[in-house]
Amino acid sequence: MTERKGADGRPSVFNTSVSDATRAPIEAHDATWNSQDLDALCAFHTDDSVFSQRVDGDRDTPGGSRIEWDGVDVFPLRDGKIDRKDVYSSSHAPRVLSE
Repeated sequence: MTERKGADGRPSVFNTSVSDATRAPIEAHDATWNSQDLDALCAFHTDDSVFSQRVDGDRDTPGGSRIEWDGVDVFPLRDGKIDRKDVYSSSHAPRVLSE
């Protein structure tokens, strides 16, 4: 594992055993996710891609605030595209970024 900075400058961890062929589309996906460009984001996924979010606790956004919490995304790839996005996060209270 190696530490890197996320889009918000906070540290994140990336598995160093991942090949460059796998790492490149994931990093490009992350940048597109952060740009919130839906059409560009869809291009990273297979046509039958599945999004699955497994979380504990309340995930409602308080009053439209931006929130974040610690977790991990798992991206199985098929033919160079994301076949499924599995999100796992902890049950602690999310951090409120803005109100």
